[in-house]
Amino acid sequence: MTAGQSAAARARQLRRAHPWWHRLLTALGLRQPDPLAARYDAGAAGERRTAELLAPLAHQGWHILHDRAIPGSTANLDHILIPPHGQNAIVLDSKLWSRHQGAINVNRHRRLVHGIADRHSAVNTVQWEADRVSGRLVIPVYPVIVMHSAPVAGGELAVDGVMVVDPERLLSLLRVHAAADYPDRAGAARLAARVGQVFPPFA
Repeated sequence: MTAGQSAAARARQLRRAHPWWHRLLTALGLRQPDPLAARYDAGAAGERRTAELLAPLAHQGWHILHDRAIPGSTANLDHILIPPHGQNAIVLDSKLWSRHQGAINVNRHRRLVHGIADRHSAVNTVQWEADRVSGRLVIPVYPVIVMHSAPVAGGELAVDGVMVVDPERLLSLLRVHAAADYPDRAGAARLAARVGQVFPPFA
């Protein structure tokens, strides 16, 4: 499954639910687009941008799975990454938030904010996703959010065990998790196959 596929499909589904004249007026710029469909479109775009950033890692022994279902829930995992040593996994959530609303930061209450808006739910969500993956695979799983468009204060932030990073910092952060005495390509491949079975493509 390609990155952002389910989000893009959901956006199309939401737009098709509107009457034809609504879609026509929207296309002509005479009516505002469906805000929920626009959010899914932005999500799909963010996931595609992340997939492009991650592509070089596939040639370095990483296993990268996009848009996976979480059994027993309606949620999906944007990206799951297995480093070449096969000893842990990274759950990576892609966000594309407007830079016009301000920077991504942590406020005095240690909550993630976008400008002045509280967006700590994004941290809670990726923590929950990482816990589900860790519980099913019984390995360490690290939650990361990559933030497209809206700048992250200082380039990266740590909040409640979640790393929030600019795209420019993403690969260097991931390579920290790839550090090991030696790669275990066979072990990484076995773990990736298991991930693919436990977390199937999101339908």
